[in-house]
Amino acid sequence: MTSALSKFSQQRTPIYEALQAHCANEHHRFHMPGHIGGEGLPREFKDLANFDLTEIMGLDDFHLPATIIAEARQLLAEAVGANESFFLVNGASSGIQSFFLGLSNPGGEVIIPRNAHRSFYSGLVLSGAWPVYIPAKFDRDSGLNWGISLQDFISLKKDHPQAQATFLVNPNYYGIALDLDKFGGNDKLDPLIIDEAHGAHFGFHPLYPPAALSFSIAGCVQGFHKTWPVLNQGAGLHITNNYIDPERLKNALSLLTTTSPSYPILASIDCARALLYTKGEELLEKARLLALEYRARINALPGITVIGDEFELLPEVCGFDPLKLVIVLSGITLSGYQAAALLNRSHGIDFELYDQRVLLAMMSMFHGRDDWEALFQALFSLTNKYQGKRQTPIEYLLPQQPIVILSPRQAWERAKTMIALSESLGQVSGEMIAVYPPGIPCLLPGELITEPIRDYLMFLKDQKIKSHSGNDSDLENILIIEN
Repeated sequence: MTSALSKFSQQRTPIYEALQAHCANEHHRFHMPGHIGGEGLPREFKDLANFDLTEIMGLDDFHLPATIIAEARQLLAEAVGANESFFLVNGASSGIQSFFLGLSNPGGEVIIPRNAHRSFYSGLVLSGAWPVYIPAKFDRDSGLNWGISLQDFISLKKDHPQAQATFLVNPNYYGIALDLDKFGGNDKLDPLIIDEAHGAHFGFHPLYPPAALSFSIAGCVQGFHKTWPVLNQGAGLHITNNYIDPERLKNALSLLTTTSPSYPILASIDCARALLYTKGEELLEKARLLALEYRARINALPGITVIGDEFELLPEVCGFDPLKLVIVLSGITLSGYQAAALLNRSHGIDFELYDQRVLLAMMSMFHGRDDWEALFQALFSLTNKYQGKRQTPIEYLLPQQPIVILSPRQAWERAKTMIALSESLGQVSGEMIAVYPPGIPCLLPGELITEPIRDYLMFLKDQKIKSHSGNDSDLENILIIEN
């Protein structure tokens, strides 16, 4: 039970309060940034720029905090249930990279899911770690990646007993949450680290999926800006008593973090933490009830299927985020790309994600009934005009496990050359290629281009399926490692 003392202290916002106090008094800003409080900026930036200060007297030191930042970090750790918490001002990605760089054996094996964010790849490059990938699992009807199978996980752990850490993504982009009790323990020599970028709000309401820190994990990263009222790039890294080398991790964080932290971002995290702790359950309950009502209404529209509940039947899954509205166009003549463009023009709807078959609306605890109703009416107009035979599913499920020839770090350092994709069989990739969405790499630097991989890439090219490639988005050519 939350104590009265804790609730009182959690109402404090030390960073925000210090910025308010500083700006209430007249100061001559003989320090960076060059706008000195908003001069030279468009008027829309003025208020925010007033708080855009730097580490001057009274505002603490981001890398060696002793006053307001130290207090705010302690309040954050208490609010989320961590042993220690750290602010991230350049996104959750920097936290993932720091966890990799903080590994005790930088060149050792790590077990990671294939559906990991691209920041995992940069973490592998920075650390030199050797990846052991858990295959991504897909729902064939929707094409959605729902997560990883427990059987695959157990098999890989058995085959790689020397792996020094396991990273998991929970929840995934679509809000599907794994039962982390089934995927690890609290062994300090084999820590479980969670990318919880999309689940920072879970711990503030009992009917949402459980927060990662409620399980026996070593640490996690949360992207506050995704679900809290926090400015973009605001995130957090948390560790528990199970984390083996906090000092090495702190050094990694300091190495990768800017020396010019954004005080507006820090203050927004500080204020959001206080709000979530004191009113989060109330806000999330209102949002949950609206989600339940409108998920049912939208699901009843002809030609549309709202998914989520069915994944709870899987033994690996313990729930889904009701605020991730995953809409499958099961009986609409338009693709997801076409539908998203149409609803953007006709109704001003901006979706978080869309692909051949799916629209993803990322709802906030601050969306009210008017917002939900606007979305419903937009989808109603879509189903009213474009009902038709369900589109033939496009088969672009990922090939089986990759063959890793070089670690991402080794591949990064090797010389590369460009060749025709049709001639790439047997070569080692020098670049990352991923279909967006789901954004899961089908090929990473250092991996062998096998016949299934080459044929899959040729299929993507021929079908003009949207993919991200750093060098040739049309996939006519591919970057390979020189022999």
